Amino acid sequence: MAIGDSLTTVNAPSGQPGWYPDHETDGVLRYWDGTDWTSRTARISGARRRHPTATAVSTIAFILAGLALVLFVVVSSAVSDMCTATSGADYFSCEATRGWWVSTAIVSGWAVGILLIVGIATRVYVWRARRSRH
Repeated sequence: MAIGDSLTTVNAPSGQPGWYPDHETDGVLRYWDGTDWTSRTARISGARRRHPTATAVSTIAFILAGLALVLFVVVSSAVSDMCTATSGADYFSCEATRGWWVSTAIVSGWAVGILLIVGIATRVYVWRARRSRH
């Protein structure tokens, strides 16, 4: 039997000792000993996180931003001295390739910015949603 199945839950403490919803944490019960709240807590069975999608989106956005940042740094450092040792026809071929890599660096730089904005925005959304419940 799960903890939540055997515990009595009501909205406010009465004179009766028992388990009541914790007003600080969703999905958690806190024990009222009849006079004061104790430090004893228990998870309500079947309790779900409120914003798992937003949390997952922000985590994925931060990971992708990190990967895009690594790509930006690697490509930028490779492009900076790519065509210095070439001359003649090879130079023009190198410059064409360099243009593609510069474009890749610019796109990855923009991706870093956008993904960081998405990650931060979703974290703020989750924080504000949690804050508004209390």
